[in-house]
Amino acid sequence: VKMLVEQGANLLDTDYQGFTVLHFAAMWGWTSTVRFLLDKGADINAQTISGRTPLMYAVQFAHVNLVIMLLGRRELMVEASDLEGFTALIIAIEMGEPGLEVARALLRAGADPNALTLRRKNALKIACAAQNIEQVSLLLDFKVQRRNSAFNLLKDEALAAVTKRLEADERRQAAEEEAAEAERERLEKSGLYEASKAAAGSGVGRSAYGAWVEYVEKKTGKPFYYNTVTRKSVRNKPKDFKPNKGKIVKEVIFGLSFYH
Repeated sequence: VKMLVEQGANLLDTDYQGFTVLHFAAMWGWTSTVRFLLDKGADINAQTISGRTPLMYAVQFAHVNLVIMLLGRRELMVEASDLEGFTALIIAIEMGEPGLEVARALLRAGADPNALTLRRKNALKIACAAQNIEQVSLLLDFKVQRRNSAFNLLKDEALAAVTKRLEADERRQAAEEEAAEAERERLEKSGLYEASKAAAGSGVGRSAYGAWVEYVEKKTGKPFYYNTVTRKSVRNKPKDFKPNKGKIVKEVIFGLSFYH
């Protein structure tokens, strides 16, 4: 490869399917060759006629070290998608167990866990349909949007495991809310709370105090409360909740992300 490059080979040339030499090097997992080609001007985001990039092929063949190296390149477009809307992360999740560490590397690099294919599939739906507990847990770790349309695909052992995880998350969230409330009360008693609110109002930061919106859970018909700053939901009425008499209370699914 070095000899051909030195002789003036065009690194941007493609075959009839749009593959460049970088695609093939990525497919085989040749990290040092990929690095050399990139340093010599190969296009890290080159797409085949199906829209696949070298990163996608490194992911498809589970070349973890190569994927990590590519993720370290500033010019990489990690959210690039092929003609069907598949991103590198969605490809990794579709691979099942072999793609777990690759998916982890992509998420750590900031890959969007909520990206959708053209058929409206996302990573969470794919993982739930495959009953892959580890993948679902990984996506939850990286704040994937929690949708019942995905969780309803779970069965038996996978359903039990994910339900247990969601309940644990809910308990931890409640504990965090209690700790935040205790800290607020401590600051209030010490006279520091009003100062922190004033700082938030001046644009230094937005306070989560009192930023609650009431909703009704579709499944149970019971109210819960969503904080528009922290984006956390709690079932017990927060002490700093301020009712809005003019607001219509909507029925929604507990635990989902909302936007205000």
